[in-house]
Amino acid sequence: MSWNHIFQFLFWFGPAAIFYSYVLYPRLVALLAPRQPFWPEDWPADRPWPRVTLLMAVYNEEAVLPEKFKCLDELDYPADKLHIFVGSDASSDNTNALVRQYADRREGVRFFAFRQRRGKAAILNDLAEAALAEHPAGPDHLFVITDANVMPEPNAVRALATTYAHPELGLAEAYLVPLDPAREGISRSEQEYIRQEARLKHREGLLGGLMAGPFGGWYSLRSDFFRPIPPHHLVDDFYLAMCVFEQGGKVVSNWKARVYETVSHEMRQEFRRKWRIGAGNFQNMMHFWRLWFPPLSLRAWVLFSHKILRWLIPILMLLSLAAGLYLCWGHKPFYCGMLAVALLVALGLSLLDLLLNALGVHLLLLRNLRYFIAMNVALLLGFFRYLRGVKQGIWQPTKRT
Repeated sequence: MSWNHIFQFLFWFGPAAIFYSYVLYPRLVALLAPRQPFWPEDWPADRPWPRVTLLMAVYNEEAVLPEKFKCLDELDYPADKLHIFVGSDASSDNTNALVRQYADRREGVRFFAFRQRRGKAAILNDLAEAALAEHPAGPDHLFVITDANVMPEPNAVRALATTYAHPELGLAEAYLVPLDPAREGISRSEQEYIRQEARLKHREGLLGGLMAGPFGGWYSLRSDFFRPIPPHHLVDDFYLAMCVFEQGGKVVSNWKARVYETVSHEMRQEFRRKWRIGAGNFQNMMHFWRLWFPPLSLRAWVLFSHKILRWLIPILMLLSLAAGLYLCWGHKPFYCGMLAVALLVALGLSLLDLLLNALGVHLLLLRNLRYFIAMNVALLLGFFRYLRGVKQGIWQPTKRT
């Protein structure tokens, strides 16, 4: 095989990976997945409901905590079985006072005000340890891990608990309904992406409990599947899902448990969040490489196609760009034209969207393109951050509404 053939392969591999992971793979899963869940939809009448400990790490969440506590008060679950553990990661606003007021007026609420900023993973580890000290790990003890800005419907805990009537279930996420009150900036693009991800992950769960990682804002975990999260890890939800797979458990999405989150409309804030998540993705990719490589089993195929390949796309596109430049240098006019068209579409239309956005004109197709490019650039920067080494898991929440 000549060098020209190698570079021609590299040129097409990046676009082919995008088409496969974002277009072809979801359609294959839709064809393969059964329509009905394999887990029971009702909790057995002769079994007591499991104990549920809700774990919530917070940092400067005063804007959303009153509404969050209101939603928690409305949860339809036996009061003696529901316990709420909140850990504040050295919050500097009114968060601690709000949580203390809530703990004073409601039984079953434990508050831990940590003075040193350590990050979400460390807080969740401490909360889980405290919860297991009060009630041992086992199938009758579930964790629900939630973010402060995610608001549940009243049945969100009961529906997730019902999932664990299946003995092999290790983790179940709720169905996120993205809210877009502003309908500006990138919010519509983010909203559509979340919806597509929710559909895909639900079908992966139907495909034998192989969902490739939960939505981190509201998901449940059987307590005996919990493993301490390395404090420097940035993505706790995917880490815990992979721990469940390592222990032989199943991971699903239960659409009967619904929660709501307002999506971000500011590109800069979402870019920064994706940058952090990108570094965490590569941490997990390397930590759990045996689960997805080689992608020959059904589980490895799902993980590789949905997650690993998408995380590698920015790197593959750089290789495609380099290959295109090499082929142009080798006087291949076809590839020069293809490269010029690709750059014109990617950069020209993104700049056009920026201009229209400044004029108050929002075209969804252009916005989706700029959103896709920006999020992949953030993922690439996350890769470089991972290469430099991530030494702590401290995070800065996006602006809450």
